Amino acid sequence: MATNASTKKNASTTATDPVAAAEKILTDARELLVIREADAEQATEGELVLKSRLDQGDAEVTADAIMRARFEVERTAGLVNAAKGAISAAERALSSTIAEHEPHLAERVAESIRVNGWGWGLHGVPVHVGKPAKDAPAPSAWLYQDKPATADKSGALSGAVNLVIVTPSGAHIEDARLMISGAQELVRKTGGEVDAYAGPHSQGTSIRLTFRSLRAGLPVLPVKVTDPADAPWSLLRQVIDEGPKDWQRTGSLGRREVLPTITGKVTNAELTHTEVNGREVTHTITAALVLRKVTRDHVEQVADSMAGRWAPGVGRFDSVEVTGWSDREIHGAFGLIAIESTARVRLTLRARAAR
Repeated sequence: MATNASTKKNASTTATDPVAAAEKILTDARELLVIREADAEQATEGELVLKSRLDQGDAEVTADAIMRARFEVERTAGLVNAAKGAISAAERALSSTIAEHEPHLAERVAESIRVNGWGWGLHGVPVHVGKPAKDAPAPSAWLYQDKPATADKSGALSGAVNLVIVTPSGAHIEDARLMISGAQELVRKTGGEVDAYAGPHSQGTSIRLTFRSLRAGLPVLPVKVTDPADAPWSLLRQVIDEGPKDWQRTGSLGRREVLPTITGKVTNAELTHTEVNGREVTHTITAALVLRKVTRDHVEQVADSMAGRWAPGVGRFDSVEVTGWSDREIHGAFGLIAIESTARVRLTLRARAAR
């Protein structure tokens, strides 16, 4: 019964999720190619067997049998080519469907325009994600992607976004510098690069924005966390970087360099909870930071500042809480005593699910 319920749920999901439906079509096409290639291999082997029998003087091999074997080779080869073509078509369809239904990059730009309309020269202009219909109201701004954006390990996006400004009577905006400036300001604040090209559109003006490593909004990442220690290490690096610095001897020559005085490592990192809400994923991770030359006040101050920062491969910090603290003495050589502190932390991070 459980299997049937699961099957019904998956079928229902596929029916209501255009991307899942497109993925299933691609999966089916790839599975069909395996079958077609097996049939083609079998047909080739069958023809070779007949030819071998004929070469050995087997008079029972008829011309009709040879013709049928040759036709089967050609028939199955044609079906293989058709199956490969179906895969290419399914891949294009999946790409187009993801771009239409999960336009992460276009949504980033739309959000920026809504928040900073003056900076884009589009203050008060309604902003939509998608292609403008022929009867789209003027003025209005539309953002869409022809292809899905790609995400790097940090969740930053690269790809192209089309910005169409629908104007009364389809008049072209000759000077689009302010709109391009808005895109440049977006990457200046969040990181990344952008190229822009403006030109006429049948309904007004079109600006093609090509982004590289845009970090605006939530990171776009797979649902699965590859290593739950990645986020605590991001916290640890921040604790060290924002801590005191001192001149210290380094290397075999003993040169002095200004280096952080805080040292530490991450232990017991564990993903304790994952929640998926539509296209957003929330991870909760617990860990321990084992530190030297640090105070609890400093760690808590850094923890409070982590909201909004990105942890590569995991997401954007929503919150960091220090849930426990302990100190112990470490006795070293020459009677030296050091204090080792263990900070137990709970980290909450969010990301957008990538497909």
